[in-house]
Order: sequence, then C-alpha cells, then structure tokens
Amino acid sequence: MNSVVPLTRDWPVVDRVQSLVDGESPPLRAGGVDLPIVNPATEEALTVLREADAAEVDAAIASARRAFETGPWPRMDINEKTQDAFMQALQSDYNINFAGNSLGGATDVCNFIEGGTASIGWDGGVSPCWPLMHNHTSYLHGKPHRSRRHVVGNVNERELLDIWLDEAYVTYRQKVQSFAFAPCTYCGGCELSEENEEDCFGNEFPACGGCLWAQGVIQCS
Repeated sequence: MNSVVPLTRDWPVVDRVQSLVDGESPPLRAGGVDLPIVNPATEEALTVLREADAAEVDAAIASARRAFETGPWPRMDINEKTQDAFMQALQSDYNINFAGNSLGGATDVCNFIEGGTASIGWDGGVSPCWPLMHNHTSYLHGKPHRSRRHVVGNVNERELLDIWLDEAYVTYRQKVQSFAFAPCTYCGGCELSEENEEDCFGNEFPACGGCLWAQGVIQCS
C-alpha cells in the first residue's frame, strides 16, 4: 500500500528573494521581473525571486574575484581542522582543483627523477636533482623555504653507475615516483613548507612539496 507523507516546512519564507552581493541585497529596481517559486508537490506559491540584471551579475562576479584574490581561501592552511578532509580528497580517485589549480600534473612529478638524471656537485657528491645538490633558500608565498643538501654517493669514491644502481638509491627513486607531493603552492604553505625535512603528508627528508621545480614554478629546459 502506498502512503502519502505530508510535506511540511519550518523555515521562514520571505515575500521576495533577491540577489546577495557582498552579503547584502541590492535595491529593488523599477521594471524588474519577479519569477514565482512554486512547491512542485502542492503547486503552492512559496515566494518570488527577483531576476538579477546584468549590473547585479557583474557586481557578484567582481565580489567573487575580490574574495578569491584577497580573502582567506587561496591561503588556506592545512591544519588540524582541514587536514583530514583535504587528505581524503587528495587520496580519492577524483581530479581535485583547489584555488583554481589542479592538484596533479607538475605538482606531483619530479622531472629530474622522471628524466633519469642526477646532479654532481663540485666535491663529487651525487644528488638526485639539482635542488638537492646544495643547501639553499628559496621563497614561496613570501616565506623562506630552506632546502638541505642530500647526497647519495660520491664519484671520487665509487663509480657513478654503481651509485646509480645502489639499492638505497633505486628505492629512493621509486619512492619519489610513488608518493604524493604536498601542494604547498596552492594551499598557501604551513610551517612544514619552510624546510624540506617533512611535509603534511608525512613524507620525511628530503620532502619535495615546497620544491619550486616539483611545484611547477621553475622549469628547466
């Protein structure tokens, strides 16, 4: 037997719904068009919606642009309130866009590792990439990012091919190809992004999230 469930509402219904720009409704203009809002189950007229004109649409777009450029969203930190949800989104099978940017592609790839390259310092120290060849400081969102040198061997002590095929170095390259890079460019960067010791994903030294090359900010040709 089918039963009818009565539809009820306990929210306030206003006489007219208008656009909201910067949290306020613009003044009603003469000649505006009111669109009826009807309950499809009962055909009861609930309220009317004042159709926005071109000026209101332009104002709403400008307001959204200001919020994006100067509001908190582009610089949202990954903290105790946001980390779990952010990590679940990044670990899902969906394409994630944050602050207008895709959290994939260049931000999750080390072109040095993918290209099968290594960097050799003046003292013969072999590093996985140019950024790890020396201690240096770069800047991301106006914050310093201190990178500590990482050396996997020395050509003065071993053949380069031996270093390249060393089990620890092979494992390191595989790890870089498989782990997720912290999206420091797009989240605004937290205190972990100030060094390459650890990132918000739990990756330990050398962490690649704040690397300007991995983030796609710098491209070497």
